[in-house]
Amino acid sequence: MDSSNLFKREAFEQVVVTLVPGFIVVFPYSFVLWSYFPCLGLVWQSNSLILSIIGFILAIAIGLILETFGGWIESHVWDKIIQRFIDREHLMQWEKYLQLSMNPEPIGQHYLRTKVMFMKFDLGISLAIVIGWIGFAWLQTLKKFITTLSFCLLSLILLLLVIYLLWDSYQCAKILNKVRRLLIEVKNEK
Repeated sequence: MDSSNLFKREAFEQVVVTLVPGFIVVFPYSFVLWSYFPCLGLVWQSNSLILSIIGFILAIAIGLILETFGGWIESHVWDKIIQRFIDREHLMQWEKYLQLSMNPEPIGQHYLRTKVMFMKFDLGISLAIVIGWIGFAWLQTLKKFITTLSFCLLSLILLLLVIYLLWDSYQCAKILNKVRRLLIEVKNEK
């Protein structure tokens, strides 16, 4: 893979992992803010570019914070569960993996990067949905823009989605453990 494609891929991954969760959080709260300060509509009409830039920067900042919390879940929850119940050598294998240098890069390395991106995405989106739902619920109490039944149904769907995303991120963590172990074994055989 040439370096320009690698940069494009890493930039795309960062956009997906950071911006999408950030926007999920910013979106409902911007409407809550607008509900309390209707004059923002006039400000938006005359300064939409500036407010868009502020919203974009806020989404990046929130996305980075969510990514940090996602990393905390990975290292303090998933890694400890894997260490305790699946692979007693998990953390030791992780440290060995961090010391590896592989040239040429094996296919498993690319697979690891992809799985890490999916895990970060799952964790970031799940956290963003929870925080965004709070803003959505706040907006619902202010504006009642959908029926209570619709809101409850949507809330249930979002809860199920969060559970699925957290489960999927845990599955990614288990796969990462297995692939890192395989890469270490291959390196040790050489």
